[in-house]
Amino acid sequence: MTGMPDRGEHGRILTDGIGPDGTGHTCAIPRSDGIDAARCVIMAAGTAPSDQLVRECLGAVSGRRPLVVAADGGFVIARRAGIRPDALIGDGDSLARLERLSAYPVQQQVSPSSSSTGTAGTARQTSPQAMERIVLSPQKDDIDLVCAARWAWLRGAREFTILGALGGRPDMSLAAIQLAARISQAGGMAVLRSDDWSLTALTDGTLRLGRVDGRTCADIRPVSPISVLALSDTCTGVTLDGLLYTLDDATMTNTSARWISNEPVHDADPHISVEEGTLAVTWPSGLRLAAWQSRRAEHPAASIGKVDTTVSANLTGMNLGGI
Repeated sequence: MTGMPDRGEHGRILTDGIGPDGTGHTCAIPRSDGIDAARCVIMAAGTAPSDQLVRECLGAVSGRRPLVVAADGGFVIARRAGIRPDALIGDGDSLARLERLSAYPVQQQVSPSSSSTGTAGTARQTSPQAMERIVLSPQKDDIDLVCAARWAWLRGAREFTILGALGGRPDMSLAAIQLAARISQAGGMAVLRSDDWSLTALTDGTLRLGRVDGRTCADIRPVSPISVLALSDTCTGVTLDGLLYTLDDATMTNTSARWISNEPVHDADPHISVEEGTLAVTWPSGLRLAAWQSRRAEHPAASIGKVDTTVSANLTGMNLGGI
């Protein structure tokens, strides 16, 4: 993937957006030499994160920042944080209140007669003033967040941070959790983050939670519940270490919620692993995802699907009498 041009004196991604008080502002992130194609931050249209969390998620690693994508109404959240995304993807149904959207030209109009042309590891290079805008049909099957993730996956993204997906409509939050599971099953990692909580899905692998601001895990007890739940019907080989309640090569099912509200202990970082199946793992803001690995990542041809470019085959628009 080609590097992005410099975004300003302080490495900012600038926008002409307006804040909740009607004033414009920017959110500075570290100067970057380009985009790390493997990392992507997606702005969804749920509860808006704080500017501090946005800055943390957009921080550069080894001089390269993540790809930034807004999923439809997530563009509102991005603008209020002073962020211009690299791409805006959606059907526009959440953008009715957004003014001056016409200032961003449509660079790709996705309709039932067209298709997505993204290839893994590639992306269109844009200028500091440009933003790729992909307009989808409002009558598609997949939600805009799923389409945004698929678009980024085709361009090489494998580690996703999704902001604004928790809170708001419960069905959208559940759909975001399903998306995290699908990404995990394809060998990637998606973390849904809010200012208070993080949630991820782990498939056939292991993860380690680390400490924030130099604190030990024991420092943040007892208000730091860590919960592990089965998303698959059955998860085998589940091991929990560094927690008050431990497991060793256990089996979990998605009809039991026994392993919620666990706690870190001593100075050890919590480790969670599963031999087969998909787990949901949640943790509070005092912890962070320090490392992860998945055996599913050994299959580079895995996919989370194509961007939904067609009108739903289930749409009748006429006979609703049986509903």
